[in-house]
This record gives sequence, C-alpha cells and structure tokens, in this order.
Amino acid sequence: MSIKAKFTWSFLMIILSVVSLSIFVYGGIEKASDGFTSYREMAKDGVLASRVQANMLMVRMNVKDYIKTNSKKDFNEFEDYYNKTTIFVNKALKEIQKPSRAPKVRETKQQLIAYKGYFHQVVEYYKKRNHIVNENLYVNGKKIEQLLTSVMNSANRDGDTHSALDTAKSIRILLLSRLYTTKYLLDNSKKDLQRANQEFQNLSTSLVKTRKGLQNKRRRAQLLQATQLVKVYKEGVAQIGAIIKARNNV
Repeated sequence: MSIKAKFTWSFLMIILSVVSLSIFVYGGIEKASDGFTSYREMAKDGVLASRVQANMLMVRMNVKDYIKTNSKKDFNEFEDYYNKTTIFVNKALKEIQKPSRAPKVRETKQQLIAYKGYFHQVVEYYKKRNHIVNENLYVNGKKIEQLLTSVMNSANRDGDTHSALDTAKSIRILLLSRLYTTKYLLDNSKKDLQRANQEFQNLSTSLVKTRKGLQNKRRRAQLLQATQLVKVYKEGVAQIGAIIKARNNV
C-alpha cells in the first residue's frame, strides 16, 4: 500500500473515531441534560410539596388550638393557613405532572377539602353546645337555685324547719349536679356525665319529697317551677352529651 493510501486510510479512521466520539459525547450530554431536567423537576416538586406540608401543619395546629379555646382568633388563623395551603396545592396540580406524583396531588386536594368540611362541622357542634350552655344551663341553673333558696328562707322564717331542711338538701344536690355538669363540659369525661345524671335523678327524688311536706301555696308554686326548670336543664345536658359525642367522632 502506498504512502498516500496509508495516509488516506489513517485519515478516514481518525474521522470515524471523531464521529464515534461525537455520537458518544452527544448521547452522554443528552442523558445528562435529561438527568438535570429530571432533577430540576424533582426539586421544584419537592419545594411545592414542602410548602403544602408546612402550611398544612399550621392548619392542624390551629384546629388543635380551636378545640381547646373555641376562639375566633384560632378559627380565623385556620382559614388563613387553609387558604395558603389551597393556593400551593392548586399550583401543584398544574405543575406536578409526573404520573407517579400527579395522582397524589389530586388526592391531597380532595382530602384538603374534606378536612375543612370536617372542621366546620366541629365548629357548628361547638356553637350548638355553647348556645345550650349559655341559654339553658347558665340561666336555668341560676333560676333553680334562686327558687329553692327562696323556698328554704321562706319556710325557715315561718318556722317550717322540716321543709327548710329538705329544701336545703335539694340545693346541695343541685350544686353537685351543676358541678359534675361543669366538669363534663371541661373534660368530656363519661364518668362525670354519668355522675351528673345520677345527681339529677337524686334531685328529682328530693324535690318530690320536699313538695309533699310543703303547705304554703307560694312555696309549692316556686318548687313546681324549679322542678320544671330542672327537667329543661337535664334535657340540655343530654343534648350536650349527644353533641359532644358527635363532635368527637368527627
């Protein structure tokens, strides 16, 4: 083979090597580019997910605080962080498109909506509970005590010691009933609710006994009014028991 032929052959081999190297390098660059694109996509998705997570943590903290305080402040903060969380979730719905991640974002959106619905149910239960406490228990509890105290003092002034003592026992049972009702409102303990109901049963028995010994019409009328209010009070406690049970289930 001539020198010229050898030179030409060598040149062709170099060209082929360069082309092969170029193809290899291009393929490597393309793979690296794909890898970088994938990494960038994953990083963006991770940032979005972390923002959702951070705001959702605050949402849950506000729910926890509201359950303890029932305060308008905690409710408003819940709404604020919920709205921020929703903004990031909606952004994630648009930007996170990878098949392995997108379904989880859609599920997050559904669960977020459900979470707010459940919290609002809890808020409504608290409103009902507070209405019964303020409009029934506080008001009627005070009226019952005033009526029984009036009967006791009147009987004592008239020398009806037996009726005065019976009424005093009823007042004591009333105070126990209200005490355990208050404890139940604070701690939601079934044991306290059972004790409150037992004391109300004792109170009803005591009032019947007291009424039998009363002769004065005014005192009998006051005792009858107190007895009717006790029934209203007990119904309120029963309603609160049902509300608290339903709220706790949520």
